[in-house]
Amino acid sequence: MRESVLVNYRKSQKGFSLLELLLVLGIVAALIVASFIGYPKVRDARYVDVEAKHIGQIYASVRNVYAGQPDYSGLATTAVAIPAQFFPDDMLSKKNTWGISSWGGYVVVDANDVSPSGLAASSFTISYSDVPDSVCKNSHTLPLHPVSTYQCFKPKGYKWQW
Repeated sequence: MRESVLVNYRKSQKGFSLLELLLVLGIVAALIVASFIGYPKVRDARYVDVEAKHIGQIYASVRNVYAGQPDYSGLATTAVAIPAQFFPDDMLSKKNTWGISSWGGYVVVDANDVSPSGLAASSFTISYSDVPDSVCKNSHTLPLHPVSTYQCFKPKGYKWQW
């Protein structure tokens, strides 16, 4: 008879014990903290991939427009790059006056006054502003064209030069 009383008592208990509830809350809290720590790295890696494609498109557009030209004189973001549609649509500001990167900074395309060859306007630069320090420090993750050079500069930015 005593066994049946214990069995009936256990069947009438409903819900979770305090220990079980605390364990679940601890696991949920650990997952939330881990997602906040890992999210910026994943986001920046995605942005680097997106910007690698953008740089390739901008590079190809500049080379196509200036094919057969002796240099890149006159190349400027507002004067040539925007009207010639060098920037992909998802990079344009609402007023179509500037290229905007995934990080929210400006993207500028200009001819170089002083080029590696020593000739004025014989190369061009794609500059990014407001690039996070984490991306700047991990420069091995940056997309580089075989003939380009890049430079990380302060405040937070990058320059690609061809």
